[in-house]
Amino acid sequence: MITENMKIFNTVFKNPQILMVLERFDVPMGFGEKTFKEMCSEQNIDEYLFLTIANLYCCKKDVSISPSDIEKINADQVLQFLKNSHTYFLDEKIPRLKALIDEKTEKSQNDKYSLIINKFINDYATEVYEHMHYEDAIVFPYVESLLHPKSQTLQKYNIEKFKKHHSNIEDKLTDLKNLLIKHIPTDYDSVVRRQMLFELHDLEHDIGIHDFVENNLLIPFVERLEMESNED
Repeated sequence: MITENMKIFNTVFKNPQILMVLERFDVPMGFGEKTFKEMCSEQNIDEYLFLTIANLYCCKKDVSISPSDIEKINADQVLQFLKNSHTYFLDEKIPRLKALIDEKTEKSQNDKYSLIINKFINDYATEVYEHMHYEDAIVFPYVESLLHPKSQTLQKYNIEKFKKHHSNIEDKLTDLKNLLIKHIPTDYDSVVRRQMLFELHDLEHDIGIHDFVENNLLIPFVERLEMESNED
């Protein structure tokens, strides 16, 4: 487990994925001998929230969240993390995945397996874009209107609609991994296959954490806000 008194450098050296967390909280590199506690204090970052998400990246099974934990989170920073995650998925990770198979397909236009994989990835990219665009355009502005009612008009929405709309975008990644591992013939380009599986594994892990944060932090927090708002 990552704790507040650990030095950032040592932790990142052993687990580079923590860089993903730092980046999504807009923390620049160049940590020196700082601990996570010192960094959070200097950057005005919710220490509990940061460590919770950092531990999701390194040891997800060991992270548990109680109702009392949810009450103290900085919801603005939850949104910051989620929005920056969207930027990473849409502008960097999925384009890199598509570029891998596009390059392979261009080299062999008659490669039916690359064409199948290409269609699979393009369909998935469309689904992810629609999923995240809905959150950016509808869900997050609604949450912000609850958090800052004096500065924004309360949106006509409720988090129950989000829960019903909140599809699982991990399942298709599992299907694509199964396709690559089990069903594509052994003579298919092994380097491309391995590169894609590594990219898919990373994306699946990252999107899983994204969904965990929404389901276990954002949604319960907003439900509590809605309850309080209805009581006023």
